Amino acid sequence: MRNLLVSSLFVSVGLFIGRLSGFVRETFIASNFGASEQTDLIIVFLSTPDILVNLLVGGALGMALIPEFKRLDKGAAKVLYQQVMMLLLGIFCLFSICAYFFASDILNGFAPGLSNTTIQQYSSAFAVTFIAVPLTVSAGITTAFLHYNGKFLIPALGTLIFNLVLIASLYLTSLFDAEYILFVISIGVCVAALVRWGSQVINSRVMPFSFNIFNDNLVSGTLLRRYVYGVLTGGIIFLMPVVTRAIASEGGPGELSLVNYAIKLVEFPLGVVLTVFAIVFFPRFSGLFAEGNERDFLTTLKRVILSVIAISFAVFVPLQHFSSSVVTLIYDWNQLSLEQLDKISAYFYSAIRTLPFQGVNALLIAVLASRKDTLSALLCSTCLAILFFTVGYGVVSNIDELFDLMVLTYGLLSLSLFLIIIIKHRVNLCNRWFIADFIKLVAAAMIYYLLLSQLTLDHQSVWLDMLIASISCIVFLVVCVLMSKDIRQLIKFKKG
Repeated sequence: MRNLLVSSLFVSVGLFIGRLSGFVRETFIASNFGASEQTDLIIVFLSTPDILVNLLVGGALGMALIPEFKRLDKGAAKVLYQQVMMLLLGIFCLFSICAYFFASDILNGFAPGLSNTTIQQYSSAFAVTFIAVPLTVSAGITTAFLHYNGKFLIPALGTLIFNLVLIASLYLTSLFDAEYILFVISIGVCVAALVRWGSQVINSRVMPFSFNIFNDNLVSGTLLRRYVYGVLTGGIIFLMPVVTRAIASEGGPGELSLVNYAIKLVEFPLGVVLTVFAIVFFPRFSGLFAEGNERDFLTTLKRVILSVIAISFAVFVPLQHFSSSVVTLIYDWNQLSLEQLDKISAYFYSAIRTLPFQGVNALLIAVLASRKDTLSALLCSTCLAILFFTVGYGVVSNIDELFDLMVLTYGLLSLSLFLIIIIKHRVNLCNRWFIADFIKLVAAAMIYYLLLSQLTLDHQSVWLDMLIASISCIVFLVVCVLMSKDIRQLIKFKKG
């Protein structure tokens, strides 16, 4: 357990620095370009490779590969890594070549509010970003191999490495004429993806390619099936904020940017704190399931779920209450108008409610994947996504309502995954001790919310608001630790 806690710390620190660099990137865009059609284009250019990879690969690589790595010995795991690398790299190189011919259609899909003239003018520069897709997929494969080997730090720093190169390319745009800005950014995206993958290859100390490895094919049909299920699950869930942003683009120039700024504020605590548990504990869950050790599997799962719930509430409540102060602190650099800042605050206030559910969903999907069940998560996410897309495009009339729908969808997904683990996999989470701890956490969270809501905001002192938010978060976490024996056990430095 000590190694897991140290790994969690490394991942948290790495992700924190990486997400912080993402904020620097977003504030650089906001402070230099504001919110306009140009920033809409910049954001689409910067995010498209990761969006495509999340839709086509997502976290499925780790969920499919790590249990398989655990099943094999070190030598066979290395061969499987190289086989998957060569196979997927070839597939996604072909994908990027094909995508080049549909660049304008893809650009229109991600930002339907852009004018046809703008799309035609910049589609060639946009197509350059597709080079980053196979490089990002390769980084995902290497990340799974590193996690299998217990190496978490360099993959966690991948976002930092990527964003540093992007920030450098954004800075370089000031040296070029306006017509070349998006082309420079496209090149920066490709270089960033290459540098990120290169750092991981060096850390793995294993050549990702070998032409003498296909004598014994380890890429089984079962592995491919789990991978496809995982891809579809992750892609469908990831589509919800992408669709929200795309719908926002139809609201006029700059609207996509404003929604994107709000969503990035949610992704920061989600990526830094909550998904860490899914990343770090997934190999342990896979190992325990492979050993048939259901007792330790259940014990670890209870502790991790309660910890994720406690941290989710600890972060969500002050962020929502101080949403205006958070937005002011991050984005008020004189390029955004007061009206635009107010819009970001309103969007963030609505979007942050998805945080607890997204944290729980990431963990539960990882738990199912560790038990080699990616199909159940796929079926649940597909049904709920159909509901979200149907209502989102056909019924919802504004972005606030769309965020409400997103909260409901994530909540239903959490409930569905929880029931699948209990009923289908017969993991006894409904024992009285777990339920008692859960009820105590929810009751404490409600009191926490009510007490914090009584505080009067002081918009003239943003730093004071942030100090109060931080103190309240820490106090709530301390209360949770004192109340829950399972959470105390998780943070104890003990073996096993």
